[in-house]
Amino acid sequence: LYAGLPIALGFSVPALAVYLTTYDAAKYGMSKLILGRDPDLRTVPWFKQVPIYLAAGLTAEMVSGVIWTPMDVAKSRLQRGSEGHITARSLLKDVWKREGYRGVWRGYWVSIAVFGPQVSLYWALYETFKKAVIPNYNPYKSTAQAKGDGATEVQLATRYAATSAAAMSLSAIVTNPIEIVRTRWQTSGGDVNRPISMTALIREMWRQAGWRAFMRGSVVRGIYYIPSNAISMTTFEMLRRNRDLFGF
Repeated sequence: LYAGLPIALGFSVPALAVYLTTYDAAKYGMSKLILGRDPDLRTVPWFKQVPIYLAAGLTAEMVSGVIWTPMDVAKSRLQRGSEGHITARSLLKDVWKREGYRGVWRGYWVSIAVFGPQVSLYWALYETFKKAVIPNYNPYKSTAQAKGDGATEVQLATRYAATSAAAMSLSAIVTNPIEIVRTRWQTSGGDVNRPISMTALIREMWRQAGWRAFMRGSVVRGIYYIPSNAISMTTFEMLRRNRDLFGF
């Protein structure tokens, strides 16, 4: 029942740290590069902000995907339980021996194809929602300038949680078809009769269930990401905004 849990916990913390740090750095760096100055939300049109969020989100996903992908491969194949391994370490060693680096990072580009659009859409929605609910919010600043007018700590934490939950659920539902294909492709690695190509897999799925094959679990997926994302983003935002208290 809990197969794959230890590796998920072991990989998630460093992967999430890399992901959030990369997004924040990419967003600020791209904004200065594209806009040519230290940006201020109040003077930047929305149509110039959105491409920055999209590009920064994609950059963060590509960098952190180097950590996420082996975790997903090991977790999925351990949960399936058909290869005789009880630990992620032994599984990944066996995968590396039999399939090489392509097996360990199997589905990396598919993951980018899935989570790239999802993450990019998520950050664009999240930053837009924050602008709407937090007065004078500046996504390029991490200190008092992003606090908002008169909002208490509890009110800000609630707004961060609500905006991240809404953005994540919407982006997850929209990109569900690609996630279904990615999961099927990754877990097919140990099958004798696995599809020879991504196109063959998609055709087989369509033959079996039509469009329903690609939308199964979309609502559940939209709900599934809410708790962890709301907690991680609220924690990240509150720590980042008050980083001076921690000496960094």
